[in-house]
Amino acid sequence: MTQFFSSTLLLWHRQNPIDHAWKKDVLPYNIWVSEIILQQTRVAQGTPYYIKFIKNYPTVLALSKTTEKKLFSIWEGLGYYRRASNMLKGAKYIVETYNGKFPKTYKEIIEIPGVGPYTAAAISSFAYNLPHAVVDGNVNRVISRWHDIDEDLTKQKGKKQIQTIAQRLLEESKEPSLFNQAIMDFGANQCKPVPICEDCMFNKKCKAFLLNKVGVLPRKKQKKAKKKRYFHSFLFTNHLGNIAIQKRTAKDIWQGLYQLPMIETKSIQSIKSIEIKNHFSLGIEPNILKTQKFSQILSHQIIQFVFYNIPLTKEHEIKNKSWTFTSKSKIKNYGFPKTLTSYISNNYILDECH
Repeated sequence: MTQFFSSTLLLWHRQNPIDHAWKKDVLPYNIWVSEIILQQTRVAQGTPYYIKFIKNYPTVLALSKTTEKKLFSIWEGLGYYRRASNMLKGAKYIVETYNGKFPKTYKEIIEIPGVGPYTAAAISSFAYNLPHAVVDGNVNRVISRWHDIDEDLTKQKGKKQIQTIAQRLLEESKEPSLFNQAIMDFGANQCKPVPICEDCMFNKKCKAFLLNKVGVLPRKKQKKAKKKRYFHSFLFTNHLGNIAIQKRTAKDIWQGLYQLPMIETKSIQSIKSIEIKNHFSLGIEPNILKTQKFSQILSHQIIQFVFYNIPLTKEHEIKNKSWTFTSKSKIKNYGFPKTLTSYISNNYILDECH
């Protein structure tokens, strides 16, 4: 069965070539970048970011020399910013440990900050054709259906079962890099969450198809209800036309990104000007020009924003040391969460055109 699966899968791959931007070369650095971007991002969305990233940081050395602020501005819109932060740490590690040359063994690669078993296997396989099975969501789906694996794949038992089978199939193929790409592409394009089973070359032997279990595999744990949070964000503009921003330093969502000064509350109800004055220790009550409401859905949270446009005068006596006032020309040098980027663009940066 393993021989049939591996040979048939490679045949499918040759008959259905899929172009990826990072396939044009097999440089380990480029593969590292692509794999980190695609960890939480679909290929269609991630490809333009990959191209932009490589253009700005073509080598490990170039990445190691940047700042987190600049990197976040390039990464903006991808989310899960810890990935970018870890890549910067990883680049510095490679420069310090290997003089900027990417390590060549799985054991060395997995020591890079932010690189786990999956990414180490991907780099080892795609860059050096080493026999390490790459297991992502697509691979989980293909193997769990092919073998009728009913285990929860978020648990250790299920993970180990899939990894063992994937490794055996890869070794049977004798073409590690090609096999890994083939099974990932097959899961992404044929054995999708809603699969195309009718013309699938595996449907006469696929256990899930034969047992009518395609729709329930792989097993998914019940999702917890998303937590709702309420952020009141203030677009404070001073007498010079600059706005106040501050860095998110707490261990929370968007750590390391910038935001407008904000107050988090337990409800969406708007905050009054006297409350704003007291919270930010302003000298006098501010004049609220307008408010707007937006939502941003994250993997485990729903953030509901209320934005306030507030002009500040010299009488407001701003003394908050965590604030930085920045101009329209420099605002794009900072990385912001998606909704903030959109709001600032529409209510501050584009203002100069009117």
